Amino acid sequence: MTMKIRIPDDYDSFACLGGICPDNCCIGDELVIDDETWRFYQTIQGETADRLRSVLKEAETQDDDDGPVHCLSVEGRCPFLNDSNLCSLYLAYGARAQSRICAGYPRCEEPLAGAVEKSLILSCPEAARRLIIRRTPQTFLTEETDGPGIEETRGIRADELAAVEERDELISLIRDRTQPLSERLKDALRFCRERSGSFCFAGEYLIGTLLSADTGRDTLEADEVLFGRRLELLRVLPWHAGSWPKAMAALEDTKAHAGLYADRLGAFRRCAAEGRTAARHSGRLDSSEPFYPDETVFEQLIVYYLRRYYAWYLDDDDRESKLLTALFSCLVIRDLTMENAVPNRSVPVLYDIIRAVTTWTKTLEYDEENLFTLFDSMSLIA
Repeated sequence: MTMKIRIPDDYDSFACLGGICPDNCCIGDELVIDDETWRFYQTIQGETADRLRSVLKEAETQDDDDGPVHCLSVEGRCPFLNDSNLCSLYLAYGARAQSRICAGYPRCEEPLAGAVEKSLILSCPEAARRLIIRRTPQTFLTEETDGPGIEETRGIRADELAAVEERDELISLIRDRTQPLSERLKDALRFCRERSGSFCFAGEYLIGTLLSADTGRDTLEADEVLFGRRLELLRVLPWHAGSWPKAMAALEDTKAHAGLYADRLGAFRRCAAEGRTAARHSGRLDSSEPFYPDETVFEQLIVYYLRRYYAWYLDDDDRESKLLTALFSCLVIRDLTMENAVPNRSVPVLYDIIRAVTTWTKTLEYDEENLFTLFDSMSLIA
């Protein structure tokens, strides 16, 4: 038997930053220990093993008969993360000591339409950096490997196959660089509307404010009004705690000062128009070079969010809301990038947008309810 795998073209070349990662994934969240790793933990001996077992507890929600076990954080930090931000369990016992989530993140595997879809989740700074600095369109490969096919273990749903084919056609349309991104996105809106029979004026507004280079005061003030509407939606969503409360507080502070958002966006657009964009950047995570996201950056992000969410959530037959959520995500990322740049005289660097992407993606990935709320609310933001 063979199993089909759909995979990004750069998936296998990903490498973790390890101890130098600026947003270590072992800090800030409770870590789930799978059954196989839990059983291995019962076999090891010594002081480290005793300390390990002392900080484990049963999960409140069990996924199978045995139930997973959670590794407790200590002051927001995995107790086995050493002073160099490396895993002391891995150093002591090797790869077997890592749970599946620790060994796999930010790699994600999900069954869909008779195949396994693999992704690199953008809540990881290095995964985000690689996508943001990429200049060529990301492509997705279909491979086959030995193993039971998804159709044998799960079955192929005709609606999933149709959704994947539709999603891939939509992504191909957005990646066609023979015309400006604004025109491609308008074509994408028509594509979604023709297939679902719905129409929402928000699409044109989102495209306009995301890609406009207009620095006239009237336009910037209109964009500030739209920023306020985005905040109205963000306020009511049940966000994952993490870094979001601090990010939201910064956005609220900007909203409280009339004209401040318009001033920042105007400066942002003027610098981008001068050519200080991603195309000229070294791509180094620690670079102090100015970084202003351009059409290519937004294209990569839109394709990522569509690939992750479009085919999974078509039960409501509302195609347009999935595309609008991807556009909305890019606008929030731009807003957060400008906030992150404030301490650096409001000149964004690469890590400012990386932090924006990881902060936003975590809020989407950690609570599926946020996605459903966004889908349902897209018509309200124009």
